Amino acid sequence: MEHMYNSAYIEGINNLYEFDCGEQSGWMYSVNGWFPNYGCSRYQLKDGDVVEWVYTCTLGKDVDGSRAIGG
Repeated sequence: MEHMYNSAYIEGINNLYEFDCGEQSGWMYSVNGWFPNYGCSRYQLKDGDVVEWVYTCTLGKDVDGSRAIGG
């Protein structure tokens, strides 16, 4: 875990790390199907929220998360 911009960034899960599948690859998270555009440690979870970690190879385009990075 790396701390960037005053929040946590997950570099790897289960031996799959950022950049393992190219320079645009890494982990993203969604909450209730929405990809926040800030670090996971800054998100305030509420009861019933569903958090999902997904691995992207194309800065979120392949997992429908490109909106989180302004795409």
